[in-house]
Amino acid sequence: MVRTAHGYSTETLPFVETISPQLRKNIISGMEINLTSLLIPYYSGSGTYELSLSEDKNNKTDPRSSRYPGKRFYEYHKRFSADAAAQLRHNNIPVDWSIRYNTLFCNIFANIKPNTCSICSSSFHTSSYCNQSNNSNRNTTGLYRSDQDIHGRERSYHSGKEICNNFNGKTGCFRPHCRNLHICLSCYGEHPKTVCMSSKNEALGPHKIGSNMQRKM
Repeated sequence: MVRTAHGYSTETLPFVETISPQLRKNIISGMEINLTSLLIPYYSGSGTYELSLSEDKNNKTDPRSSRYPGKRFYEYHKRFSADAAAQLRHNNIPVDWSIRYNTLFCNIFANIKPNTCSICSSSFHTSSYCNQSNNSNRNTTGLYRSDQDIHGRERSYHSGKEICNNFNGKTGCFRPHCRNLHICLSCYGEHPKTVCMSSKNEALGPHKIGSNMQRKM
């Protein structure tokens, strides 16, 4: 066990039993027990603080909420508090709250995605402060967007809205509620680029177009 000026590190303390041997025996034998007997007794003292139902617990800004998003930090706090209370009650061992319980911390936060920049994936800044952001790629809502879609195709926009690349592809768009514009990438008409005459004429070039017209005449 690691001893500090304020108590012991939770990481180095042995597992503590919070129920009596007789209660454990009753559970193993299949007897009915009162579930409240499994809880650590509530203590009331000068340092006890209760929250009323009318109090807004989210009114104050906590710097830990940005580093540990969601309710995971509160979950860690509850588990740590329960372990510390059990050590003090059953073993009379004070716990140093300034030392992090790494095993418990990793068990709770291991599968949590950290807050990272959506542009460069850095954890040192948010997307709004990224140096790689391009102001010309802001849409009307002020959100950043990349130059390519998930399939690596170049994004195109018309009147501030993105044009659907699937609609202009060979297979078309099958999304029932597509948020992108279903217009031609070439002439912005109400048809896909695969059937656009303007797109086909640009691909042929002026000389081939002229020769085709002479043949028809």
